[in-house]
Amino acid sequence: MRIVLVNHCHPDTPHVCATRLREFATALAARGHQVALLTEPLRGGAPPPSAHDIGEMIRAGAQPSPMIVATPPKRRRVLDALRRGLWPWGIRQALIAYYYLLYGGLYADWRAGARPYVATLAAEFKPDIVLGSFGSVDCWLIAQDLARAAHCPWVGDIKDFWGSFIPAPLRNRLAARFRNAAAWTALSRTHAEASQQWFGSEIDVIYSGFDAHAIRRDKKEAPDDTLLVTLTGSVYGGKFLKPLFAGLASWANSKPEEIRKRLLFIYRGNAQFEVGAELARAKLPFEAKAGGFIPLDELQDLHQLAVANLYVTSPRTFHHKAIELLAARRPILAFPPDHAEATDLAERTGGSFHQCRSAAHIADSLDEALSAYEAPELPVNKGLESLTWAAQAAELEKVFERVLAKR
Repeated sequence: MRIVLVNHCHPDTPHVCATRLREFATALAARGHQVALLTEPLRGGAPPPSAHDIGEMIRAGAQPSPMIVATPPKRRRVLDALRRGLWPWGIRQALIAYYYLLYGGLYADWRAGARPYVATLAAEFKPDIVLGSFGSVDCWLIAQDLARAAHCPWVGDIKDFWGSFIPAPLRNRLAARFRNAAAWTALSRTHAEASQQWFGSEIDVIYSGFDAHAIRRDKKEAPDDTLLVTLTGSVYGGKFLKPLFAGLASWANSKPEEIRKRLLFIYRGNAQFEVGAELARAKLPFEAKAGGFIPLDELQDLHQLAVANLYVTSPRTFHHKAIELLAARRPILAFPPDHAEATDLAERTGGSFHQCRSAAHIADSLDEALSAYEAPELPVNKGLESLTWAAQAAELEKVFERVLAKR
């Protein structure tokens, strides 16, 4: 198949917004498909090839797969200021409604800049199918534009909640613009269920996965008999950090000195300053550090070393972090409790998963994790294999094949 994926974030963007379609582009290409990933250029990067250059590359048969097609926006100062929240309340709401109703989205400048690339891809790449990721409404609009020009179907992928990102008065009207999608996919069952009122019940769940090597490498041993506990990812404003650290402190204080002096807490993610400030207030009775992002391989090593891996939840989203942590095959603590889907995934993959409701529950769960720390590592569960990027790309391929068979 010739497949075009549309995602706003450039694949080299150091943010989760880039991950899903970057990895699916790579995995689909590895399955033998010709894949193009249309995105906005990387901020601060070199100027991308023009639409003409992309066309010349395709005609010469010299395009890589996946081929990154970065389309510079035709910048509009009004939209820049709107997206940065610089307009005063009232005017901002009016501008949001104006751009959604007239142009369909808040990245109309990117869609305008993408038009010559859309024409080139339709004429030269000739896609069999297009997938756009929400994210940004404009990804779907560009996917529609390309599908229309190439006379092929398009698929809508849902990785963010429509009800959280689209203003309530506009949700039904905007959703109606996308009813011509040939199929729908969603990041999770939670996303699919939340989207049914706008896009129907036939939504295929395609999880964002992890690299297969994450579950196939040898078990790591912590240096110097360290007993490591990690916290990873967003902390959603930080209001849950105080009870989380209270649970850690209670657990540590219940342990003898020879255990306590081996303990180490490490945070990695985008909230290092919030976590660091709360750590200073919490005064945990053992060493604790807060740092920013590190390369994925290093983060996976950290998770595999840990006695337990923690993450903070939000009721507003499904946490892909749960799937990443399952790959480490170490106990996972979610605080507050995550969606039931996370528990279901843990059961399906043989993971040890604790839905923690209080500081006391965190302490009890850490006790269980410590008791299991020296136990032999379990073999890789087949359910875990099903959550690799490669396995989920195969599921996405089935969606595409079904759509094309219907045609």
